Amino acid sequence: MSRKPETVVRSEIGHLRDGGQVTPEPVFRDPYMLDFLGLPEDYSERDLEVAILREM
Repeated sequence: MSRKPETVVRSEIGHLRDGGQVTPEPVFRDPYMLDFLGLPEDYSERDLEVAILREM
């Protein structure tokens, strides 16, 4: 979040306080494209680990 302007950070915090969910954009520095792993929409961390190791 430190890479975003203060107004965006305040907006995201306000959204969380209102019961919303934080969007990935201010949290993650760089997005990762993991489509090649063929994971389902709701994968677990373990599923991610197994898929990465499978592709290595």
